[in-house]
Amino acid sequence: MRNSFKTLLVASLLTAGACGGGSEGKDLTRFTGIWAPTAGTQTTSCGGQPSTSPITDSVTWSLGSTSDLIQPVLSQTSCFLHADVDGDTASVVGAATCMIPSTDYYGYAVNNTVTLTAYTFALSADGKTATENFSGSILQTDNGTGTTASCTFTETAGSYQKQ
Repeated sequence: MRNSFKTLLVASLLTAGACGGGSEGKDLTRFTGIWAPTAGTQTTSCGGQPSTSPITDSVTWSLGSTSDLIQPVLSQTSCFLHADVDGDTASVVGAATCMIPSTDYYGYAVNNTVTLTAYTFALSADGKTATENFSGSILQTDNGTGTTASCTFTETAGSYQKQ
């Protein structure tokens, strides 16, 4: 379940498509590539019931055209997290919201609106490890039952190593 929330979270961050600053004088190649998780947890709370799970998904950064960097959220969606770099830190650009479809236990369509309210990915001085922090919310609307649920999620000090 944690992977689905992280996937939803990331997906929502992504569609943000914002206006990015230019990359003049920035060493963006330090960020690009695949980063594998080494430690950390994500906490999701739905209906007041918190759930904590380990970070298991890798992060992949590529050069962006409207922002310094982009990170795909899900392969089956067109959601991307857009980030600009200041020094050794990439931060989300603008509002990051994605609509991610799923199905419930009975096969009914569920709309998941994922909103990322804060995101940073900070490189260590040697550029071989990084720390990720984020927070946001998910609004789930079950089209079959007509119910909605609001959830929040956070990740603090998730650790990654460049592959």
